[in-house]
Amino acid sequence: MKKYFCGNEMDKMPNIAFRIMSIMFKLKDIFAPIDNRIKAFGIKKNFVVIDYGCGPGRYLEKASQLVGKKGKVYAIDIHKLAIEAVENKIKKYGFKNVLPVLANGYSCSLYD
Repeated sequence: MKKYFCGNEMDKMPNIAFRIMSIMFKLKDIFAPIDNRIKAFGIKKNFVVIDYGCGPGRYLEKASQLVGKKGKVYAIDIHKLAIEAVENKIKKYGFKNVLPVLANGYSCSLYD
C-alpha cells in the first residue's frame, strides 16, 4: 500500500512534519508526563526494550533508567531526524545502554 502526504508518495514524513510533531510531543509531555504511561509496560532492571518508531526519543530517558546498566534500549525509526535526536540525547544524558537503529522501511536488523 502506497502512503501519501499532501498528494505526494512517501515512505516517511517530511522533515518539517517531523519537527512539528516533535514540538507537539514536547508540549504534550509538559501537561501529561510520560512516567505513568511508561509504568504500564512493566519495564524492569536488565530488560531489553525496543522503542520501534521512537520518533524524537520521548521515552528513552525513563526507559534507560528502568533497564539499568545491564539492560538495553534500542531506539528504532525510519526517519534520519529521529535517529539524530536519539544520538543527541545519548550525548546529552550520557546514555550507555541506548542504541539508535535506522530502519529501512519496516525492516531492520539488531546486532549486539
